[in-house]
Amino acid sequence: MPRALTDRGARVEVVEAYETVAPACRPEELDRVLTPRPGLVTFTSSSTALNFARMLGDRKMSEFLTGVAVASIGPVTSGTVRRLGLEVTVEAEQPTIPGLVQAIKKLLTK
Repeated sequence: MPRALTDRGARVEVVEAYETVAPACRPEELDRVLTPRPGLVTFTSSSTALNFARMLGDRKMSEFLTGVAVASIGPVTSGTVRRLGLEVTVEAEQPTIPGLVQAIKKLLTK
């Protein structure tokens, strides 16, 4: 986008608002955090899903999270989650944190 705007004569200054970084986590730390197995996991972006899959390493997400409800912030994230082998239990109607919270509340009050 910046290049296309510059090519059309615009002066563009790119400012990074945030950077997505996967936390450094040893497998045993991840096991400790995820034991007992959670009832629900949330993914707020495709990068959170991809980073979580990388953290699991050789273990496949679909095997590790079998029987765990999965909440997604929106359709793009849901697509990534599905490509990683998981079923999306609930997806936010509005792709925002409040939208995700609402979707989870609806799921838990059924």
